[in-house]
Amino acid sequence: MPHWPNPPRRVTFFVAAQSREAIGIALGAMLLFACMGLAAEWSRDDFRSPRCDWRLDACEQPSAAVATVRAIDRERDNKGRLRDRARVSYTFVDANNVEQFGVSWLPRGGLREGDHRGVEYLPDDTSVSRLRDSKSTDIAWWLPWYAGWIVLPLLLAFSAWLAHVWRVLVTLRNGVACQAIATELAVPEHEQGKRRKHAQRCLVRFRWRGPDGSDHEATQRPRLHSALGRALANERVGQPMDAAFVICSEWAPQHGRLIATSEVREASA
Repeated sequence: MPHWPNPPRRVTFFVAAQSREAIGIALGAMLLFACMGLAAEWSRDDFRSPRCDWRLDACEQPSAAVATVRAIDRERDNKGRLRDRARVSYTFVDANNVEQFGVSWLPRGGLREGDHRGVEYLPDDTSVSRLRDSKSTDIAWWLPWYAGWIVLPLLLAFSAWLAHVWRVLVTLRNGVACQAIATELAVPEHEQGKRRKHAQRCLVRFRWRGPDGSDHEATQRPRLHSALGRALANERVGQPMDAAFVICSEWAPQHGRLIATSEVREASA
């Protein structure tokens, strides 16, 4: 029987993620684009914190006054169409007879410069204010649904993928090594072109006898250019594998992972 690295072994995160790397890359890319989109939209309001709106929402009795609209900024999107909301600048006089300046986001239309509209502000911080039926920050309009329906689901899915890879990594480092026998093997010829070459995959169905004394079977599709794919090119169906072996955990021997011997080594080495 060949000598396999004893646990704890040295295995890279990339090796553990190989079986579902496409899912991880896709989820990571979507999460990145979602965060970039959030940052791009947030920058329209100079990254002002929605905490102003949260404080006003939490205030049971905000102070009220009458504001005068000083300017209305109606932005356009990439196609030249007016956006759904306009940025309105206004001034008002608070209870201490001090003129205050504020900015709110309102659904576009219905207001002109010089118009008057009710405003609410915090009694203990008059710099925090907003026009009636508006939001002090643009992000307060869309952050709840954007975070709840886009960012949070992607973050949870990406976290679940990371948790799966971590479980595989722990198993590869500390699991039980078993002899693998290929029951089906399909290794295609190398195609020309770097892109097509990296997209090629092998098919291997293998069985092993776990620490529970029972035979188990699984299937993997490693990339042809990976260490495992190169190792499979020299293996034969029905024969014990020389350049690869199976690692499984004692509590779940039916879930084994085929790995090339060159991809793992003893931690003490």
